[in-house]
Amino acid sequence: MTESDLFEYNQLCNNIQHTDRSVRQNSLKKLLELCSSKNTEQEAAILFDHFHLHIIKCYADKFESCRCLAVEIMSSLLDTLPDNEFYIDIVVPVIARRVGQKEIIEESEELRLQLVQQLQQIIDKFPANELKGDRLKTSYNDIIDVLLKTLRDPYVNIQRECCSMLKSLANATPSFHCRAESLADPLIVLLKHRQWLSRAAALSALGVLAVNIPNGEAVVKIIVSVSPLLMDSMPQIRKECGLVGCHWLLKLRDRYSFFERIIPLVLCCLNDDHQYIRDDIQGLWEQCGRQYFNENENELSKIELVDYHPVKYPPGVQRPTLGCRAVVQRSLRVTSIILKEIIDWKEEVRLHSLKLLWQVVLHSEKAFTSKFIEILPTLSMSCMDEVLPVANEAIKVAELIGMLMDYDSWIGFALEGLQKTPNLGVLKCFAALYTGAEIDKAKDLHRIATILLDTNICHSVNSKYQETLLRFVDLLVGLFLNRPIEADAQNLSLSDAKGTEECLYTIIVKITALAEGNESLQELGKEILVKLAGDTLTVPRLHSKYMGRVIDSIEDLDSENSELSDVIILLHGLIILGGFQKEYLESMKKAIGLILDHATPSAKIKIFAAISKSMLNWSTTVDLPQSESFELLRKFVTDIIEPTLIWKAGRNSESLRAMATTALYSMSEGIGTKCPIFPELATSFVSLIEDHNVVTRAYAVRCMKNSTAFPMEQLKPIVYAILSRLDDPSAEVRLYAAQCIGELKLKVDAATDTDSWKIVAKHVFDSLILHLDGPEINFRKTLLDSMDKLTENETNAAVFRSIIAQLPASHPYLKELRDLSEK
Repeated sequence: MTESDLFEYNQLCNNIQHTDRSVRQNSLKKLLELCSSKNTEQEAAILFDHFHLHIIKCYADKFESCRCLAVEIMSSLLDTLPDNEFYIDIVVPVIARRVGQKEIIEESEELRLQLVQQLQQIIDKFPANELKGDRLKTSYNDIIDVLLKTLRDPYVNIQRECCSMLKSLANATPSFHCRAESLADPLIVLLKHRQWLSRAAALSALGVLAVNIPNGEAVVKIIVSVSPLLMDSMPQIRKECGLVGCHWLLKLRDRYSFFERIIPLVLCCLNDDHQYIRDDIQGLWEQCGRQYFNENENELSKIELVDYHPVKYPPGVQRPTLGCRAVVQRSLRVTSIILKEIIDWKEEVRLHSLKLLWQVVLHSEKAFTSKFIEILPTLSMSCMDEVLPVANEAIKVAELIGMLMDYDSWIGFALEGLQKTPNLGVLKCFAALYTGAEIDKAKDLHRIATILLDTNICHSVNSKYQETLLRFVDLLVGLFLNRPIEADAQNLSLSDAKGTEECLYTIIVKITALAEGNESLQELGKEILVKLAGDTLTVPRLHSKYMGRVIDSIEDLDSENSELSDVIILLHGLIILGGFQKEYLESMKKAIGLILDHATPSAKIKIFAAISKSMLNWSTTVDLPQSESFELLRKFVTDIIEPTLIWKAGRNSESLRAMATTALYSMSEGIGTKCPIFPELATSFVSLIEDHNVVTRAYAVRCMKNSTAFPMEQLKPIVYAILSRLDDPSAEVRLYAAQCIGELKLKVDAATDTDSWKIVAKHVFDSLILHLDGPEINFRKTLLDSMDKLTENETNAAVFRSIIAQLPASHPYLKELRDLSEK
């Protein structure tokens, strides 16, 4: 250094201490230019020795511009200074005084950031090495004090810089572990920062920090604090959780003790929605597995020799390595943690917990048997979660369990749970377990079908439950039909095979019958029945074989059941589904009779509605000669319908008569020909035609249109009753009565009774002509049509002509009536 340089340096030193701010500032700028021009370590060392005291003093200058220049000068020198820890002991305490105190000394956020960056520069420049040892040891406490303060700094850039500095410090000094635990709390607070970059920085720093903390409780606290970030909305945060988890599995002290807490961080990332996260973490996870395998090679190499791939495996999923599986299998205590999260009130917590459980099952395979009983109730409850994605994920877990666990190890417990608690969740869980299993399921078909036949299981009116059970039975039907030929000999006796078919049939028809109002479910049930019938039978033949026993098995029919009772809904559905067949007609009559004797009026009405609907298909379902068919029909009407037609006071009795009359009309439509039974009910029909209920009157009159001819003594009261309906308050009844009069059954068919019939015919024509004056055009046209039909009979025509001849010339409808008489 020359004398001129020395003079210049001394002049700068004096100016740096000048009382005028502008002089100090200009001098610092010149010094910064001078430091920037010195490129050798020796030159930088000379400048540091000459100016460092003045520069450090400017760190506390009251003007921010001067402080900022002082920091920049020192950073410029540090870039070039030789590798000597002497400089650390001079600069670090100054930085600690500015930003490491309890109170904020440095008010400028930007300058605090510069000071932190300068400390980072020092840490990077003077790391520990074998030759010079730990050079940051003497300044360690100051650096930690700075970190403790600046990690809580309100300026986010400072927080992130501190997280980066913490990771550098952990690598730069072996003394880091001494006070590392004290840094955990401010970092944990930072995990909840609203900016994801800050959360990511804190997460990464905690990953490094935990490796350097000897206190196991503090490590657990860190892991517990990090775990919620697995559900962070930012994929970068979730990926960082996986990276941190893999880092801990590889580097953490006593890591085996923390496996059950760490592996969720990794396994959740393997199920992440983003492919790049899954791919990145998969490689690290396999690295963790390799390390564990190498550490336990003696034990795992023996297992590797007998490690057989499961017969059935999830499509598109690669089987984890033995090391990865071993890590999870020794950490199955994690299921206790997962169970608590699965019942959390937050939807996203439940969903992520189930995804994690899926990975645990995938890695555990048969080892998960020890946890199956513990987790089954909670898993079953999740299968009926009101949030569909959660329920679907639970079903996926159950399918995987059935796929990877030994069938015999879970089937007994699962069936027992289904028998004890037959709800939607348990049923869904069992169905998923059974669906996932890859075994000769035919051996348990009869056992399962018998259990499902229990009224506590198959007698439900919940539509979701019904659909789940029906779809599961569909699976069983497929297995039953596709069972090996030798299955009947080896696994099922012939009687058991028939019993299985009957059980499956019974379950299907009961569910279909109970699915009242759910057309899609009823259609599904009918499709499964067709499937069960196969190539050898038809659905009606199945009904004829088993429907009688199904009806006989219905309990509590002799109780006062309402229309909402399960047994009423069931019988109503069975009548509609199966219709009437000779094989089980007696059983159906017995069941309906009990209903009519004991049930509430509303339930009786419901059953009659089913009878009415099924009667429309009588000629289809009752495949017998006409004489036998009519005989069965006559007995059914006599035993079931006719007693209800008898007049009784009360609105309930009135409604029942209406439904019974409706059933008679459906019967007359369903037999495909004129009904020969109605003449036997003539007395009842007279009363029904004059009933107070408009529905009863309407259907009673319509029944007469479908009847065979009546004997004269029965015909006369019916004719007069129908004529009285021409004045009915209901336009519908009046129209039906007008139509009915013209039907052939009103014609006398006994030659010896001609005189008597003429009297009746005259009264009929007089009444019809009288009602032509009404205002209703359709009604008038119907009356004329009926008279036209009546006059097709010669006797009636003669009576009609005599009546027309007596009409006055002024009669308004004389022309129309003469035209009819002349045909």
